[in-house]
Amino acid sequence: MNHAFSLTLVLTVAFGAAISIPLKAETVQTLQASASEPLNVESRRFTVFMGSAFHLAEATEDVQKSLAAGNITLYLHGDSVNPVVTSQAQKAALQAVWGKRGTRFLTGGGAGIAELGCCQPDPSAARNYGGRIPGLATMNLPKEEGGDGAIMTDANEADLEKKLAAVVAYPGGPRNIAPFMRPDPARPDRVWDQDAFYAPYRKLALYTGAVAIDMPSTLAMSQSAAALDNYANEIAWGIRHHLRVTLLVSPFVLGKGGCTFDHDYLQNTRAFVTYLLSKAPPPTEYAAEDYCGTQISSVNTVNGDNSPDSTNQVALYLSTLPVSPAGIAVPRMSGGSSEEAVIRAERLYSPLRTADQPDQRAFSGAPSSERSLSDINTILDNSVSRLQDMAYQSSTKVNIQGGNLNGINTPLNIYLTPKSSFLTQTHLTFSGPSANVQIVASANDATLQIFNPYNRSPSGITLGNSKDPDALKILQGNGQVLLNHPGFILSGPGEEVISIHSPAGYVALGRAQDGALVVSNSISQQDDATAIELSSPGMSPAQRPRLSTSNDGRTLSVRAPKTTFDGNISSNSLKGAGNAYACLSSAGQLYRSETPCR
Repeated sequence: MNHAFSLTLVLTVAFGAAISIPLKAETVQTLQASASEPLNVESRRFTVFMGSAFHLAEATEDVQKSLAAGNITLYLHGDSVNPVVTSQAQKAALQAVWGKRGTRFLTGGGAGIAELGCCQPDPSAARNYGGRIPGLATMNLPKEEGGDGAIMTDANEADLEKKLAAVVAYPGGPRNIAPFMRPDPARPDRVWDQDAFYAPYRKLALYTGAVAIDMPSTLAMSQSAAALDNYANEIAWGIRHHLRVTLLVSPFVLGKGGCTFDHDYLQNTRAFVTYLLSKAPPPTEYAAEDYCGTQISSVNTVNGDNSPDSTNQVALYLSTLPVSPAGIAVPRMSGGSSEEAVIRAERLYSPLRTADQPDQRAFSGAPSSERSLSDINTILDNSVSRLQDMAYQSSTKVNIQGGNLNGINTPLNIYLTPKSSFLTQTHLTFSGPSANVQIVASANDATLQIFNPYNRSPSGITLGNSKDPDALKILQGNGQVLLNHPGFILSGPGEEVISIHSPAGYVALGRAQDGALVVSNSISQQDDATAIELSSPGMSPAQRPRLSTSNDGRTLSVRAPKTTFDGNISSNSLKGAGNAYACLSSAGQLYRSETPCR
């Protein structure tokens, strides 16, 4: 973005030395001290976008810290992807390094942010990005229609709506566009979220579902505290409306085309962003970019994580800062998508990180008294991931409630537990035509309870079509588990179909190939037996009739106080020619004898 202002600013910047700014000395000291202790917030998505308009190809060496940060990927200025600036071979080299960070130079799209001029895309622009522009983009507006600090009229805003809608509709175009718009630092009395002067700007941001602020850090810190407060006001307004809010910082360019090294880039970025965070919620993401096209040694480009005041070092600092959840506001223009939806569509979405914030309630714009079931459904359909993201807050719970349904005041009541990586739901109520079902986490153990809170009818689970009278139902009533199915079928790949474990051992039930019931103990010790015991009420273990086999399977034992056989008894070991005596030895063994027993 071109930073040649039409305003007259009083600058007291001395490059190469400490900067003097029109803030109280103690305020500056506080900002610098707090900025040296960045918040250590775990990264869970790409929240920092690093780029260079003319030197992006340099972002292939000395970037290990940026890659390891996990939440840094590339910012793709329209010039940086032009083949005149970055060749196809250089794009392939960048792809090899940054491909795992979501950037796609060769196939298009990806998780980066594209910076466009108004009003692209056209065929050449999309082709430069690999055929498809990333889903998230920033847009430089024409100066005659409000860009670069100029005045935007209602007619300008209406014309820009048409132009930006055409960008989204173009094949390969982005899905979410954040126009660069910022309050005039010379008129801090015009507060962004209230003054009628900014009404067209606010209307355009709501139309696109996003807004971006492009401000060189050193330039910002030469402005008044009231001007900085207005930037914070714009960020807070965007977050309040669930917009995507991008804060882009860059080295200060003194005069049109005058690219010089900004020795205070990192220092003033720390001071600028720390001041904003003290006044407003954080933006949804940060960007750091160098626009200059002169030699690498004279500008703050992406020439290394360890190069002083490089864009890399600024990006690494920004990667430690908190961000607000990705914007969920759906753009009013046809075809546009919320920031959160774009991220999920790229299949690179992981749980977001959020700053330490107080209780929040998520809803689709209407006051709680006017919230409807459709609002709740919209949240669940489009923003379940965002609900999970809120669970990472380190302070209080997030409570989401619905309206009135079938006489129940809160049919949906979801609590997200602090520092939980999963969505913890309690008192989730489903209302049916004749009864209500609640799923509640047990207060005593790690179980889910399914029950009807309003009457004593059995509660359970239906497997299959609920209108099918033969569908299997597992019900609980009067302390018993009931099955309404005439036959309960279990199947397994081998002989062991049902495994029963207890502290005392292991036993499995299954079916042999010939159809026989198999009782096995495949992991028993050598002296263990596999057995069946038959117990009557009150019978002690020692009294139970027992049928068992030895571990080697060679001996079958029957134990009972009395054993009765109905019918004939035959034994293969007693077979022989003619009649014989059946004798009993002193050891209690039966044997066949041709002579009388002795």
